[in-house]
Amino acid sequence: MDTENRHGYSSISRKRIPDLVLEFCSDGENVEFICLDSKYTSSKSGILDSMASAHIYHDSIKRNGESPRRSLILVPANPSTEILASTNYIENYYVGCLTLSNAVDAKSIVVSLMAVLEIVKI
Repeated sequence: MDTENRHGYSSISRKRIPDLVLEFCSDGENVEFICLDSKYTSSKSGILDSMASAHIYHDSIKRNGESPRRSLILVPANPSTEILASTNYIENYYVGCLTLSNAVDAKSIVVSLMAVLEIVKI
């Protein structure tokens, strides 16, 4: 706990490892990051349960003492959980989900992640 690995990451609780961590540097010096975790459930209750990992990663994973810029789960599309994927929701809570069903959704995810990078003025 709270011991940094060779990349500067630590967890304030038990060992936590998201599927993907995207790092970016906005000023040539300070590295920020986004946690992404894939989930393979498409049911509303499954997606809502899976959101727990987004909250856990956001609250427990640190890099040089800083939380991730966003912590998002990647899930199959489900219209009943669209609010969790809305830009407004993700900007307000720093967690949410990105839905993926086809190539168009994949492009949308890239655009969403680029939007986060624009928020930090890269």
